[in-house]
Amino acid sequence: MLDLAAHLEALCAVHPDRRPGGPGNEQAVDLVAGVLGGLGWAVECPRFPVVGWEGSAGTLAIGERTWPLVPSPYGLGWRGTGPLHPVADEDALAADHAGAVLLLHGGLAAAPLTPKGYPFYGSERDAQIVARLESCGAHAVLAVTGRAPELAGSLDPFPLIEDGAFTVPTGNLPADVGAEVLAAVAGSPGLAASVDLPARRWPSTARNVVARRGDPAGRITLVAHVDSKPGTPGAVDNAAGVVVLLRVAELLRDCSAGVEILAVNGEDSYAAAGELDYLAANDLAEVRLAVNIDGAGYRGGGTAYSGYGLPPDADLSALSGAGLVEGPPWPQSDHMVFAMAGRPAIALTTTEFAEVMGEVAHSPHDLPALVDVALLEQAAQGIAALVRTWP
Repeated sequence: MLDLAAHLEALCAVHPDRRPGGPGNEQAVDLVAGVLGGLGWAVECPRFPVVGWEGSAGTLAIGERTWPLVPSPYGLGWRGTGPLHPVADEDALAADHAGAVLLLHGGLAAAPLTPKGYPFYGSERDAQIVARLESCGAHAVLAVTGRAPELAGSLDPFPLIEDGAFTVPTGNLPADVGAEVLAAVAGSPGLAASVDLPARRWPSTARNVVARRGDPAGRITLVAHVDSKPGTPGAVDNAAGVVVLLRVAELLRDCSAGVEILAVNGEDSYAAAGELDYLAANDLAEVRLAVNIDGAGYRGGGTAYSGYGLPPDADLSALSGAGLVEGPPWPQSDHMVFAMAGRPAIALTTTEFAEVMGEVAHSPHDLPALVDVALLEQAAQGIAALVRTWP
């Protein structure tokens, strides 16, 4: 039997983390592909282009006061000085900001902006704001954000703009820091602000792991994302899901059904490049069921499943029989790639999803100690039984 705890630790120990385009991500892919190959699965690791990125803590200074500044993942870096222009709404954004440092707050910074060209949904309002930010001539775009657990996990501040195609350097301030900055410049428009935003990006590549056995036509696809956000070990999100995949692969070594194991790369990235590469190379009409594991194994909780486009008579007793419970719909992970294509799909995640998103996900605190390996074994047993009984 695979040592699930050891594989979890190994996936979380890569350096600096499992962000696509980085060395840690490559190490994680090699680990997953090696285990699957060793279990007798036919493994491919198709490569595709991504944006590599690194950044570190920055500063915003006005006069003799200095505040911490967090670079946006995949954003450009910048060091320089310009007049600070606080901007709270779209009307103020339309003013002349050539050479300025924008400080977005209020309604403009209430929720993350959709990345340019995001393939699965879009917002006309967000697209207009992004276009204006790129064309207004500002040297940098800073945002006072805070927290948005449903969209950005437990990050504080969350990145208003997380987009490797955004053309202006960008960073973020927590709400309390932003309030201090806004108070310091109140009544004094155009004060000079010095920004140090250490970040850079470059063209890179990443790989999916695709392992198969049996007839690929009419296959069951089991998926978990192997990547993580920059700055997080990504234990619950989603090394735990990948470990479940590895254990299911071990349990199904003698299964005659067509099964595909997909460790997809990029679910936690702004561009979903791994999903797009998989979609370009595969006919989803051949997938008779997709099962996605994301955020499972959180210690102190259980594992919940939810269905999407399942037949009315779908038998999920294999999951409930293994101790999994039915949970609420969750239309935010890789199962939706299949569901939107009209394929039946099931998602597995923790019953404590709100707690994970509010306190753990995307943060440096997402460590292996938060994962109960017994829950991973339980999920793997349920998935393996489901595969064996699915019509």
